[in-house]
Formats: sequence, structure tokens, C-alpha cells
Amino acid sequence: MTDDHQPPTAEHRANAGCGIAVLIVGLLILLTSGLCTGMFAWSEGGSSEWGPVAWVLGGPFILVGAGLAAFGMRLWTGKPGPAPLWQVIIGWLLMAFAALAVVGAIASVGMVVSQAASSQQPVGILVVSVVTSLIIPLGLTGLIGWMGFTLTRPKA
Repeated sequence: MTDDHQPPTAEHRANAGCGIAVLIVGLLILLTSGLCTGMFAWSEGGSSEWGPVAWVLGGPFILVGAGLAAFGMRLWTGKPGPAPLWQVIIGWLLMAFAALAVVGAIASVGMVVSQAASSQQPVGILVVSVVTSLIIPLGLTGLIGWMGFTLTRPKA
């Protein structure tokens, strides 16, 4: 009788540890943003005019929390093979969210530049404004897009 079970490697243990940490952070974001969004959306028996605003503002945080939780589970379990359908769906939603965020970041740079040109601000303030309104959001959305793409790929 042969035993195909091999002891976990250091890489597998590190992936499992990172997966647990990412899963916990994702669940914390998901639960807090979901509770907050739900409280605002369904306050006053569902007749609140803040309902759509709550979903627009809280929806991306719910999606990112769900994505982080799915990514953490993917790292933690470490099962080879194709991704489960629910992880693929969350991955595609994260990639779509990242694409929309890139468009929003580019639009915000246009607004920053047009406001700076009309107010005659110094070039240094313009550069700092462009960096904070473009580079930082693009880095974060790139990370979210990569996470979504990773969820859709088969694990080796």
C-alpha cells in the first residue's frame, strides 16, 4: 500500500497562513460594510431615500470584502484544479469593479487638472493632486484586478 500523502512544505504553510489572514480581513470588511449598508438601506422600514445611496457607497466595499474572503479561502485550502464557479464570478466582478475604478480615477484627474488650471495653483500642488487622485487609486485597483484575475485561474 503506497501513501501519496506528503507533509506540507514551507510554501504551503506560508500560503495557508496568509490565506487565513486575508480571509479574516475579508470577512471583517464584508461583515462591517454589509451591516452598515444594510442599516442605512433598510432604515425606517425600507422607506428611506438613503437606500440607493447606501448601496452605491457600500456595494464596492461589500464586493471587495467578499473578494478578499474568497481569495483567502483559495490561498488557505490550496486545492489544485479549476476554480469553483462562485470564485470565478467574484473574480470577474472584482475585475469589472477595477476597470470602472480606473475610469473614475482618470475622470478625477481631469477634474483636478481643470480646477487647477482655472485657479492658477502652483505646479507642485498640481503634481501632488494628480499623484493622489491617479497613482494611488490605480495601484489599489490594480491590486483588486489582480486578485480578481487570480480567483478565476486554475490552481496548479
